[in-house]
Amino acid sequence: MVKTKFVYNSDILTAGWVGSVPCTKNITTETYLVNKNVYQYPQIYNSHSGKSLPAPTKANMKRYKPEDRVKKDKDIRNIRWYIGKYSDPKWDWSALDIHHVIHLEYGGDNKMGDLYALTRTLHQLQISPWWRGYR
Repeated sequence: MVKTKFVYNSDILTAGWVGSVPCTKNITTETYLVNKNVYQYPQIYNSHSGKSLPAPTKANMKRYKPEDRVKKDKDIRNIRWYIGKYSDPKWDWSALDIHHVIHLEYGGDNKMGDLYALTRTLHQLQISPWWRGYR
């Protein structure tokens, strides 16, 4: 693929009985966001908060120059906010990364709705490589 886009899982079902005319139906079951490397955006669920990692809703976001991007906020308030909203999971926060749902390079910000706690390994081995393939 040349660029990131949404793809659809589509199935064709055919059923019939002996001596009858078969009935065929096309079914589109799910929509997936895939990057130019044909990797699906990871589906991740946080069992503590009960929230799934939201996927970007656009496949054609504008790329911002570094000087026009929101600067990454490394403030501890993100952890305090999480604990205040979902209670203290007793995690080792030093082993976690706070992921921007919309990458700062594509207009993300430091608002709590754009942040999601991930293990550093998951963030670096699945999410960051997916974003490197976003174009």
